[in-house]
Amino acid sequence: MSSVSTALDIPASAQRALDLHLLVRDALVAGRRSVSLPPGDHVVSGRLLAERQMWISNNDSGVKPILFDLAGAEDFTLEGRGARILVEGVLIPLVIERARNIVVRDLAIDWVRPAFTEARVEAHVPGGFEFSTAQGADTFVVQAGRLVAAGGGDWPSAHLYNVLAFDSAKREPLARSHESWQLERTHRATALGGGRFRLEADFSALPPVGGPVVFMHGDRVAPAVVLDRSDQVELQDLAIHHALGMGVIAQACRDLTWRRIRVVPSGNRLFSTWVDAVHAVDCGGRLSILDCEFRGMFDDGANLHGAHRRVAGWPAPDRVLVEAMHHQQVGVLYSRAGDLLHFAALPSLDTVAEARVTDVRVVNSRFQELTLDRPMPDLAGRLLAIRRHEPEQITEVRGCVVGPNRGRALLLTMPGKIFVEGNRFHSSGNAIEIPPDASYWWESGAVDEVLVTKNVFDACGYAMCGRHLLVVHGPNGDRPLHGRVSFVDNEVRLAGGGLVQARRLSKLEFRGNRFARHPDYPWLPEATPIEIDGVTDTDIEAPPAFVSDSR
Repeated sequence: MSSVSTALDIPASAQRALDLHLLVRDALVAGRRSVSLPPGDHVVSGRLLAERQMWISNNDSGVKPILFDLAGAEDFTLEGRGARILVEGVLIPLVIERARNIVVRDLAIDWVRPAFTEARVEAHVPGGFEFSTAQGADTFVVQAGRLVAAGGGDWPSAHLYNVLAFDSAKREPLARSHESWQLERTHRATALGGGRFRLEADFSALPPVGGPVVFMHGDRVAPAVVLDRSDQVELQDLAIHHALGMGVIAQACRDLTWRRIRVVPSGNRLFSTWVDAVHAVDCGGRLSILDCEFRGMFDDGANLHGAHRRVAGWPAPDRVLVEAMHHQQVGVLYSRAGDLLHFAALPSLDTVAEARVTDVRVVNSRFQELTLDRPMPDLAGRLLAIRRHEPEQITEVRGCVVGPNRGRALLLTMPGKIFVEGNRFHSSGNAIEIPPDASYWWESGAVDEVLVTKNVFDACGYAMCGRHLLVVHGPNGDRPLHGRVSFVDNEVRLAGGGLVQARRLSKLEFRGNRFARHPDYPWLPEATPIEIDGVTDTDIEAPPAFVSDSR
């Protein structure tokens, strides 16, 4: 391995990152089938690493340094041997792109200076509160009245998105607490000396005096693991303690197994990843999430979905020009030869035609031209939903623990068969949500068959960001959008709220579930237990009367 002269002004973390990067690169170049990392802690930074443009769905794209780059690898195993990667600044620890038959196991990832800061509320003041941090004055600086995180390196430390109150005993977002997402625009900060600060803003409610709060800085600039257009990838026994974005993001991949991935706080921290623990976009074949643990993240446990593209034009009867709509979908090459496309009408999202992709041409970061296996009618002005709904497509979430976290447990908008079985959920928001969208995130799509069974739902929706066990969304339309959704034989401990909201389903099953009232959470205001609209067939077992008790 090469190294950089110590006479240069190069931090040890940059040299260590280069050494590890070359260890893996040289193994790939030599055609080896595996490589093992040196065990122990490795503090790394990206100053000496090669950079390249990364287009990453639902995260912030851009030029990124990459520690372990497995682009183009085949039949390769990365053995972590318990190594712990401690990142300084912006760096993507692991990228698997256009690869096949890859195994990564026994590796931990964390950040030295996370993009969250824990503090203690000392007092309420007009329009805000005063707080202190255990790290003292070195945690923040105040610049022109703005609160700036210190020690973040090159991540956007001047951003301040949210301050979330936590329950110190339960180590989770405080029940019925309010979120403050406009701090970036409205806050005013004052340094009071001795590691104490004042924060004034347009708070909807103030966090309790004496309690912990977590400040959310940074942005979605560096997920821990990125999988892109890769097949047969197994991630096994990974511990992801923090990331400047998502823990794992996979896009346009097939046949993925995520086994015993633990996205959990490290040490005494209250938090883990900046947003979702794991996330998959337009992934086909079989997606298996097995025996994982996701807690402490500031968004969902798993969000598994497709992505809508707007049909911008028809260069030929068998060629369609499609456009990425959300800025975090720009540049991402979701379409692959062999994909089955559904053309869906706005606003109903009803399918009006199907075709299969035979070729993909990139026009630029926003537009792609897709060649189809048949001529199509001119459907300009409609949406293009990329859906791999082959009979063998299976998504399974089994044996996992999700929560506590700020957000929902699972978002599921994948075609084929989805199995959610034998898990334990404790999310501050809705537990299971099926949210096809064609207005903001542009996340598809309709589900064909979902079975939620033999799970434990423990006070899900106990906070104020969603209060149901199951929510199935659907825009207005005259016929069912989704297929069959079954919520059966689950154990539920309720903290109030509702049970089910469902729209435009062919069939809804809700039966065999066992209910108890949770003793450790304040009862949320009354909500209608089950609300359905446009559901063709139902098999609903009446919930117990106390569900709508407003006490």
